[in-house]
Amino acid sequence: VMAVTGWEVDAIRVSSSGAHIPVPVYQSYNHHYTAHLRGAAARLPAWAVGTPNLHHDLPVEWIPPTRAVEGGGVGADTFPHAQAFNEHNGNEARQTYHGLPAGFVQPIVSPREFVFNPMQINTLNPDGSGMRGGPLPRSSAAPPGAAYSGILECPCST
Repeated sequence: VMAVTGWEVDAIRVSSSGAHIPVPVYQSYNHHYTAHLRGAAARLPAWAVGTPNLHHDLPVEWIPPTRAVEGGGVGADTFPHAQAFNEHNGNEARQTYHGLPAGFVQPIVSPREFVFNPMQINTLNPDGSGMRGGPLPRSSAAPPGAAYSGILECPCST
């Protein structure tokens, strides 16, 4: 049994030399992410594979967590075979330790697979203008040529 006491995430790219480099916030905006640990005994039921959905055309269907994974519930050993780490905070989550209170853990039996699903928004010249951090919504208060992206929070609602 593995006991997760906390975690930290960041957006990293691998350079041509193999170095791991943090991606600047003005190039990729982290809207939110989800992560799952799957234990060796957990299986996705056959009826859930390839079912249609409304989530960005991904081949998954939202179903209650108790039905999402066969063997993913509490087993005879009383420890779960799957754990979810769903974070809906954005860039402020990068390099920020998410720790559980003293005495608490998220246990998982025989962790086998880590599934990470970041929802990133391309803020590195998606319009090809050559302007760093553009395009910006009309409501942006960032001055022209700013050294930062004027999208400091989710651009979906602006």
